[in-house]
Amino acid sequence: MSLADLPDPNSSLVVGSVTTTMGTVIMGNGSGDAAVGVDIGTLDSGGGSAAIAFDVLVNEPFPPGILTIANQGQVSGSNFAPVMTDDPSTVAAHDATLTQVANTQLDICERDLGQCGSDLFTCEAAKSEITADLVIANAALGQTGALLNQCTVNESQCQTALSGAQTSLTQCTATRDQCQASLSQSQSLLVQCSADLFQAGGTLAACNTNLTQAGVALTESAAALDQCSSSLQESVANLASTTAELGTTEAALASMTQERDAAEVKISEQDAKIRSLQARLDTCEGHPPNLACQADLSGDGMVNFKDLGLFKSVFFKKCEPTP
Repeated sequence: MSLADLPDPNSSLVVGSVTTTMGTVIMGNGSGDAAVGVDIGTLDSGGGSAAIAFDVLVNEPFPPGILTIANQGQVSGSNFAPVMTDDPSTVAAHDATLTQVANTQLDICERDLGQCGSDLFTCEAAKSEITADLVIANAALGQTGALLNQCTVNESQCQTALSGAQTSLTQCTATRDQCQASLSQSQSLLVQCSADLFQAGGTLAACNTNLTQAGVALTESAAALDQCSSSLQESVANLASTTAELGTTEAALASMTQERDAAEVKISEQDAKIRSLQARLDTCEGHPPNLACQADLSGDGMVNFKDLGLFKSVFFKKCEPTP
């Protein structure tokens, strides 16, 4: 058993309002549904029942002169002919259910009057809001006038600032061009520096090796320098000792020089004596056999110890050890 119902043309179905106490709603609760369809199922024999309800919305505007809306569904089943629903409030059989609509002229006027009252209230509220807005607008207008005057002053200042800004823009453009040129040059230098840095990497490695070798050489040089310092100290000590010995030697040499000079004087004196004796000897030899003449070295006409002393002083000398 099923029910099909199409609402009055002057109304529309409220989608989602269809309910049933038995069976399943197959139309009326889906988007776009305009009619009602319910699969009731099988009713019990001898007085089974199912209650189906739905809501409709009366059209606005509603046609004038129409005071009711009608609704009548059709029940069908497999074991009986289709049956139209019946209005239970009347004695007539299989008649549509009528619902009164307040659509008389008085109803219309009352609705219009109510609407007008509502509209008037809305208008009064809107008027209050407009009045408040007007006050605010007037205040804002005064502020706007002051701002307009200020803007006029600011416009002149802005024109001056704009001229300065245009000049600055021109300068900035020139500066930007210079910066672009500098950037291009810097990029070229960066490429060159990268190449130099790569080359410097190998040079740095070689320098590190040389630096290591130089460190070893420096250590060896430091050791040699220490040894040279020790040798220099010994040489300074030896020089001081040698200087002292030289002083002693020079003093001894001076003393020996004095002794030599004195000896030379004595030798010269002895040579003079020898020459004198030799002359006398030559004279004695010229008058032989005067032996006294030969032995009388003092020339006093006799041979005595005086002559022996002269002979000794000529042919014998005292030897002193040389230091």
